[in-house]
Amino acid sequence: ACVIWAQGEPVVVRYRCDACGRRALDESPTDRDRALALADRGAPVPDWPLSYADGLPYVESQGAASVRDLLWPRARLGLSWLLAAIAAEDAALRPALRQVLTAMVHLVSRLCPVPKPGPTNHATPFSSFWAQHSFNRPASAAMEQPIWAKFHASYFGHQGWRKAQLDVTAVGGPWTRSANPAGWLAGQGALLALSGPARASLADVAAAAGGPCIDLMFADPPYGGTIQYGELSSLWNAFLLDGPAAAGLRDQMAREEVVCNRAQGKDLRDFAKDLQAHFEAARPLVRPGAPVIVTFHSPKGALRHAAIGAIVRAGYHLVEIQHNAGARMSAKACQQPFGSVEGDFWLVFTPDVGPRQVTADIDWTCRTVALAQAVLAAAHGPLPYTELINRLEPRLAANGFFATATAPVGVDGVLKQASTAGALKLVEGQVAGVTGWLWTVVR
Repeated sequence: ACVIWAQGEPVVVRYRCDACGRRALDESPTDRDRALALADRGAPVPDWPLSYADGLPYVESQGAASVRDLLWPRARLGLSWLLAAIAAEDAALRPALRQVLTAMVHLVSRLCPVPKPGPTNHATPFSSFWAQHSFNRPASAAMEQPIWAKFHASYFGHQGWRKAQLDVTAVGGPWTRSANPAGWLAGQGALLALSGPARASLADVAAAAGGPCIDLMFADPPYGGTIQYGELSSLWNAFLLDGPAAAGLRDQMAREEVVCNRAQGKDLRDFAKDLQAHFEAARPLVRPGAPVIVTFHSPKGALRHAAIGAIVRAGYHLVEIQHNAGARMSAKACQQPFGSVEGDFWLVFTPDVGPRQVTADIDWTCRTVALAQAVLAAAHGPLPYTELINRLEPRLAANGFFATATAPVGVDGVLKQASTAGALKLVEGQVAGVTGWLWTVVR
């Protein structure tokens, strides 16, 4: 059974019975339903504060003081019972059971809106999902989910812990893991799993390896301040960690997280500096010619420059940008040709073989337009903005565009100006059935 809440009160009960098939989507709650939904009986659940040590609230706290505020009263009660039951289990089982609980805790929180099933989604009237990258609690209506059903699905479901273990076994696992770089390099364990500050971990590996040992590196750094991963992970960490470990991780996040976050006092320059430092720490470990693949997405030109530039200045050469497009072409991507970068990207680098010579007196406006013209001339037809940028930025990198922390020019603005001046041309066209504006050369 699920309960729909509005204005702090339970207003609708939805239920289904898998045994007899009976279901209802808009039952009014009884007095007993309301009493059960509103009572948590002082349940002891982790109370991780959604603020930093100096008292500043998380950027994404949205008025919630602690993790407790993100949970329905009955969810607090059910989770406290589960935590007590897990604590009574054998010590060898507890970590796995904590993982099972943690994997579903956001789905029983106050962050989940009422689902709206439709032909373009897979939602059902009972679906649960965290809709925003924020601790924003839906103001109009939200749906409380049944704890026991979600915990059962987190273990036995088609995306559950047990299915994951079976899948790993099917491909040769589970593999032995090591937390010691020297032992791992000596063959003690198939996987090296390190925790703690990334730069310290890389230094440990470098000391044990004594030279390059990485054949392929895959990194997924934060997208500036687009998603506050450290803050949002508090909801899970609160149920994974206890006491001092939880407080220590919160303080470490404020020191070590690579992010733009005003509460942490970090802006775009700090983000670029910290990202560069991490890739510099990895540089001695990467074999010559080895691909370094970095996933990234942001439509903001300054943020793209900060991320690419940080990695270039850390000693890597941008080879290409591969575009992982969405399932459907967005009309916005075609109809707003300036800065409408959509989809996910793989930035492919290799270690630089030596310092690059950069001409100090480049007219970057003219150079950017000339390189864009060359990209479009080599294309087999007009390109959407995303494809133009993905082909243009590696050429800009080869010309030294990312050698400085601040972009010499705003690429979006230069291209827009060039289209207005007639150096580049926008034509109407179609991509995947969507009509919009595409870029081409003036012939």
